[in-house]
Amino acid sequence: MAIVGSILTAKGLPESLTLVKSFSSAFLLAASIHTSNDYIDYEIDSVNTPWRPIPSGKMSRSEALYYAFALGLLGLTISLSLSPLAAMLAVLIFALTNYYSIKAKVYGFIGHVIVAFCYASYFLLGALNVTAQIEPYIINIYALSVIYILAGEIIQSIADAEGDKIRGVKTIALTNGPKTAAIIASACYISMSVLGAYTIIQFGTSFEPLIAAVIIICTCLFVGIITLPLLMNPEKEVAFNTRNRLNTMGLVLILGFLVYLLV
Repeated sequence: MAIVGSILTAKGLPESLTLVKSFSSAFLLAASIHTSNDYIDYEIDSVNTPWRPIPSGKMSRSEALYYAFALGLLGLTISLSLSPLAAMLAVLIFALTNYYSIKAKVYGFIGHVIVAFCYASYFLLGALNVTAQIEPYIINIYALSVIYILAGEIIQSIADAEGDKIRGVKTIALTNGPKTAAIIASACYISMSVLGAYTIIQFGTSFEPLIAAVIIICTCLFVGIITLPLLMNPEKEVAFNTRNRLNTMGLVLILGFLVYLLV
């Protein structure tokens, strides 16, 4: 996400050192956060994802804590070499995501919003490390990222419902039912498609109108096709597969857009 933010803001490849610092800081902080989350959620993971390092016995909790600390320290150190705004954002992301793992996860939807804000902010971190003058289309893409990640978190909560009960996590899937969670996630994807269409029409001046229309229609069709099975059958396995497919679609769209921008 940091690399994407840097390239889109620079409207091409920025200086190599700028790109490396943005990526390294975001990668190490994210790695630290994921590791510390595994340390805290080992009981939940033993039910939902027993193949992960700690539940499977490949890594002890003490080793995970050590790696989380070392990765976080290195990531924060590198973040100090970023631009002032990007460095402050990196510290904020690190603090908020650890707060989520320790405390806010049990709040359910609020926790999902925190995760969406933080992971989408890696995109903004990359942008701010290029310039402090963020253009409106960057804010729109950031908002798209927040909605996309939020929808994915809601879908994941359907798959993780069994383990989340252990910690008393108040997700939509547990408090209002998996069907409601699937509907809300689908609504998020629809709103994302609408905002994406607006962004292309409003700011995508380099796109031919026909290309823009094809992108919008294809995105809406793919989202509909992928989420329909979840709406019909909001079960763990279906939710897991749906999120994987949507993540793949998102990655393809991002890579395609970057290729279009750079070529």
